[in-house]
Amino acid sequence: MNEMCLDKNHDISLDGKSISRFRDSGALAVRQNVQTMLSTEEGEAFSDSVHGVPWLGEIAGLPISHLDVAKKIIRDKIKDVAGVRDIESVALVADTRTRNISGKFVVNTQYGRSSGEF
Repeated sequence: MNEMCLDKNHDISLDGKSISRFRDSGALAVRQNVQTMLSTEEGEAFSDSVHGVPWLGEIAGLPISHLDVAKKIIRDKIKDVAGVRDIESVALVADTRTRNISGKFVVNTQYGRSSGEF
């Protein structure tokens, strides 16, 4: 796996004068790919219309009592990320005041266990 590293702001990370790349830790690259997919609206990527999560199309209109539906959609999207073998957990938190959803995930990859937030 030889993918570009992104920093905490999801910008391309530089190592001196060149772009940083994952060379040894595939689990970190898979985590980054899951986080990238979760931060992309489905249909946003012109090269892959099903990449991303249907945040606006399916999740935003759900009542707070239907977070289980949102969790299923997110789990299905995570399963499709290359390198993910299985999903240990997905936890969602809905803030009714700000109308935001955030969450955490733990996945098992072909390289080991990895977790992240979105």
